[in-house]
Amino acid sequence: MRGVAGLTGKWITATLWCLRTLQVDALGLESAELARGFTTLLLRFTETVNVSAFSDCDAVLPGASLQKMGTSPQCRWLLGGLAFQVMLGHQPTLELGDVIELPALGPALQAAVNSSDQPEAVASLKLLPAQVQRCGLVDVAVDATLSSGGAGRLLQAEWRTGAGSQLQAGQVIQDLLAAQNGTLSFTLPATSIASAVDAAVAANASLTMVHVELVLAVTNWLGLTSETSATLEVDLSELQLPVLEASPSKSIRSNQSVTFNVLARYAQASSCTAASSANVSISWEYRSGSGPWLSLENASLQENLITPWMLRFAPFSFSPGSSHQLRVNAAFSPTQVRQHVFQLDVAAAAPMVPVVTGPSLLPETCELVLDASQSFDPDHESEPQYFWSCAANSTAFNCHSLSNFRTVTWTNTDGSGASGAALRISAGQLVEDLYTFNVTVIRASDRASFEIASWMVQVLPASAVPITVSVPWYANQPVSGQLLGEVPEFTATVLVSDACGMSADVEWVWALVSNVSPFKILLYLDTSVRNLTLPGEISVAGEPLPSGFLVPGDVYAVALIESSAESLANLAEAAARGLRLARSVPFVADGAPTGGYVTTQPSVGTGIETEFLLATSGWFDEDLPLSGLVYRFYRFPLPADVSLVANSGSSLDSLGREASVGPTFFPVVLAPA
Repeated sequence: MRGVAGLTGKWITATLWCLRTLQVDALGLESAELARGFTTLLLRFTETVNVSAFSDCDAVLPGASLQKMGTSPQCRWLLGGLAFQVMLGHQPTLELGDVIELPALGPALQAAVNSSDQPEAVASLKLLPAQVQRCGLVDVAVDATLSSGGAGRLLQAEWRTGAGSQLQAGQVIQDLLAAQNGTLSFTLPATSIASAVDAAVAANASLTMVHVELVLAVTNWLGLTSETSATLEVDLSELQLPVLEASPSKSIRSNQSVTFNVLARYAQASSCTAASSANVSISWEYRSGSGPWLSLENASLQENLITPWMLRFAPFSFSPGSSHQLRVNAAFSPTQVRQHVFQLDVAAAAPMVPVVTGPSLLPETCELVLDASQSFDPDHESEPQYFWSCAANSTAFNCHSLSNFRTVTWTNTDGSGASGAALRISAGQLVEDLYTFNVTVIRASDRASFEIASWMVQVLPASAVPITVSVPWYANQPVSGQLLGEVPEFTATVLVSDACGMSADVEWVWALVSNVSPFKILLYLDTSVRNLTLPGEISVAGEPLPSGFLVPGDVYAVALIESSAESLANLAEAAARGLRLARSVPFVADGAPTGGYVTTQPSVGTGIETEFLLATSGWFDEDLPLSGLVYRFYRFPLPADVSLVANSGSSLDSLGREASVGPTFFPVVLAPA
């Protein structure tokens, strides 16, 4: 018996080995794609991989490939083992066309790296401050970290002075700029600015202002280049003015809040003959378009926060498609005023978002209900207006014969007409045909602004199951992949009365599907059924979708499918087998921001005295540039075994070893706005 058992065990082992071998041989690598702004490598497989055996980066990627992913890459399986995501680490070297081989998963698994992303390098340059005085010079921070399009890697910067510079001043600054090539931020020392001014004045003593134009060219690793410039103004007058540093101008949508910041201070060591020790006073002015300047108090704006150094305006404070200017005045006295003008551009109104739910199949014996009440106006806090129309595929049928579209009823808004959020057509009015129902969703404040959504309904004389799917997203809406488990319940209302030809004991199941034909079934979801108040009507609810399961940027849907004892690969196969089903409108899996880095300028300074500029750059998100990112900075205390030493520029740990002390401003937590 023991020998038989041992032999049986060997056969089982051999069988399992054979099955595993066959499974590995069947596994294929569909693609290796650099995605999400080139911050992520995504590997897609033809079959599900046993993820428990390959949980880490180094378990999947061979050493040569892993080294190309940069320092400390992060890996995870998605779609239950159908996709493997590598979030590239610091300074990756992976190139388009590189071949990725996965010998740990199979002997012939390889694919060349490709990408459908099309990054565009955009240079951005800011000087803080942009206006200084010769008699009270300060260091100027040169910041280009808001430049974008690095394609997941640091942009390379090349600096020079431009034609807008006084010749002699530009020549002095050019020597400094040449040493800054490759970096996106640095400090222009007051001593260098003074030397440039002296050279310009020596060549032309009548100057009252010296201009130094800094030109930046940024290039990403794909070879795409962008150029911009900014001009430093040096005032040669002896009348001291405040130093003013301001945040950039803004472009927003009307449903977004907006904040403007300003910093006013003295020059660190003023040598002006008319030096002032008076307090700096701050005042704000506003104008719409090219209109007159008004004090902020008289501008009738809906700001929700105003301080001398900051203005914050609530959403819907500005009309879509409008242009505004805000001017800040920093003054020692009525004659010692420094000004800065902010430009605020508000994008044109976003289109209405029509959202329609209803069945796609209907027997002649059932009532049709279409609902557009979830439609909304993204740029206004108002209810839209509705207008329904209908067209039959057969020219023999005139939709105006329906009771909803008659002259005496079409203005009804309770569903019996064609002017409300819902359209309810009683049973027996629709005959066998394919119908297209259009709903025009109109902006209440501007009837010329509207969007139209279409819904097609196939009416059959025989049994057909009306299924109305209700999901908490509209078509192609980004839905956070990290928070899928918190998305409200999605349901389907199914008519199971005898009139609709469907038995109430039919079992249903929800499935998560790819929104690409043939709509591959990715995951079955727990499903529950409950009776509704109307006879013959049930609600089928699906469990929340799993968080962290989807591939960011891909498009998905959920589908309600009549249960089957046989396994199904996709919805096309289910339909071919005659199973009743309904698919929701699609949504986009929205991932968390990836890539990016934080810089400080300068990197080392003196407590209390040094002013640090912190900037973020290179972060990728699917919502950009339609909406921004919110950055939260956290400063953490020094470790317990580190103590600061006064005036040393360094620190001593518990063993007495010296180490330089940099800013303690990391890490950074980000969330889409």
